[in-house]
Amino acid sequence: MVEYSLTENVLTAAKGDYRAQITDTITYDKEALISRILQRGTLLTRTDILAVINAMEETVVDIHKEGGTVTLPLFSTGFSISGVFHGTDDSFDGTRHRLNITVQKGKLLKLAQQEIRPQKVDFNPAQARIYRVTDVVSGQDNEKLTPGGVVKIFGTRLKISGKDTKVGLWFVAANGTETKADHLVRNMPSELTAIIPSLTPGKYHIKLVTQYSGGTKELKTTKSLTYDKELTVS
Repeated sequence: MVEYSLTENVLTAAKGDYRAQITDTITYDKEALISRILQRGTLLTRTDILAVINAMEETVVDIHKEGGTVTLPLFSTGFSISGVFHGTDDSFDGTRHRLNITVQKGKLLKLAQQEIRPQKVDFNPAQARIYRVTDVVSGQDNEKLTPGGVVKIFGTRLKISGKDTKVGLWFVAANGTETKADHLVRNMPSELTAIIPSLTPGKYHIKLVTQYSGGTKELKTTKSLTYDKELTVS
């Protein structure tokens, strides 16, 4: 079940327009995934499972480095090249072109998508929300990011706190690569200001991971919020 609430759509002129916003979801890293596998019941140990997952990750990476792709029940991969070529005699130039690894959901995730039941919940203003992302260099809202520049994020309950290694402000590329902002200039519940890290051109989403509870005690586990608007690095 995926929970969602309706919030006013401030980007349209029509009154009464609302958009769905997914509420906080639980994110599983490798260790948490292994724990879920063990809960299902298996003769394998945590060490066995970790070894298999690591071997699979390394093998998939090697296959792509060799120019191959994978088709699995969970996902399939491919390659694409972006950039303009000037005539048929032109060749790939790393300063003008970029090789991309693309990822598409496989049949298992497609089936899961059909079976997941969305559950509407009441909007809770106490939930973390991002209202606007401003790229200070360009002055644009909810449009672009300038690597090395400053980004300002406005909303509610945005403060980043906690000792978990996943805590932070992350820039998530279309291929799933996550880059963490190393320096937060301002870290308040209503505003985050950060230096945008070095990012390759492409589409990104901003993800906030925190243990901030709104009070003096931090949450025992992390909560994440991914801004639904796509931001461009050109």
